[in-house]
Amino acid sequence: MEIEVAKLQAAASASSCQEALEREQKALKDVQSWDTQRSLLLEELASEKQKAAELQRKVGKAKRSYNQIKMLWKRERVTMEKFLAQAASIRKERECREAAGKVEEDKFKLNAEKDMQKCGQEILKS
Repeated sequence: MEIEVAKLQAAASASSCQEALEREQKALKDVQSWDTQRSLLLEELASEKQKAAELQRKVGKAKRSYNQIKMLWKRERVTMEKFLAQAASIRKERECREAAGKVEEDKFKLNAEKDMQKCGQEILKS
């Protein structure tokens, strides 16, 4: 009877050992799978870091371009404002000269009319 009990215990022990071995093999497969997955994730992380660095470089370049364009636009705006002020000044000066010319023309016509009247009166007197 003791032999029977020992055999049963040995069979149970062997079965338990087999189950433990299967669990260990499954755990090893899981670890290998996780290691593979970890390696893939690390590669993906490195790739994403490179992409982020490239995007940061592009953002920096875009900011520099934006600032250069902004400064150029400001200079052009200041230049345009100067030209507009100069044009307004020239226009005002031209208008003043035209007005002065008109006054001179009116004086000249008035004097010419007076001279014509004098000449006409002198002709009538003679």
